[in-house]
Amino acid sequence: MGSLSSSESNKPLSNAFSQLTKVQQKIKDLLNEQATQDDLVFGNTVDEYLRTMGSIKLVLQARGKSYAAVQAAGKSLVSKRETLEKTRLQPAKASKVGGLEKEVEEVKNTCSILLFIESMCAQAEEAEVKAKKDFEDISKLIREELAKFDDEKVADFQKAMQLFVESMMGTQKKVCFFLSLQSLNEQNVR
Repeated sequence: MGSLSSSESNKPLSNAFSQLTKVQQKIKDLLNEQATQDDLVFGNTVDEYLRTMGSIKLVLQARGKSYAAVQAAGKSLVSKRETLEKTRLQPAKASKVGGLEKEVEEVKNTCSILLFIESMCAQAEEAEVKAKKDFEDISKLIREELAKFDDEKVADFQKAMQLFVESMMGTQKKVCFFLSLQSLNEQNVR
């Protein structure tokens, strides 16, 4: 348009082209400003969402590890209980050579082994209870944080949309203003 205004020999038409070029440049600048504003508003919102989703992924992985610990503790407890039962059910083997002394010694050893295994079972039970509690605590915390995240993100997105709409309305008002000035200039040229 600028080259048309400089090449036109009709002065009023040349002025109209010149004015139109200025209006188009102002509108282009406004639209570029609007695009930058949109990028800031939505870009920041999307970046924040992505970072938060990465954090949520890490939390869910930690929860999975906690669940695996619960399962491992349960398996360990079952194994130790089975060992305890097998040890209790095994009769003391009497040896013909050692007689009664060996039999008494084996009973003592068996009792010591039983006490040790019972102690290990108690520890395994405590570990399983702790692992279950940790898993439940993590799960509860995740639910609470996700609910909080959901509420915050809805509010953030509403704010971003409001800023977007207000910015678009402001830009459109300015565009309309420049176009109306252009039409007034065109009417004055005629």
